[in-house]
Amino acid sequence: MAWKNLKQRSLAEAMLIDHDALKELDAVHELIDWSRLEQQLSGIHPKKQSEKAEPLDDVQSPSPACKAGTSSVTLR
Repeated sequence: MAWKNLKQRSLAEAMLIDHDALKELDAVHELIDWSRLEQQLSGIHPKKQSEKAEPLDDVQSPSPACKAGTSSVTLR
């Protein structure tokens, strides 16, 4: 049977920690113009939908030399 440590804080209580390290980059965050940055980077990957995946049969098919049995590799 598992024992609960009554002094242990819950996950919700642990998430409420207020530490200086969490506020360290807040000033930098306020300096960055995120909408302008987003606009400049939006052209990198303009597609709304990715391309279709190739079937594994076509991608991993052996070369014609292997199919014909002319490969120098021998299996034991």
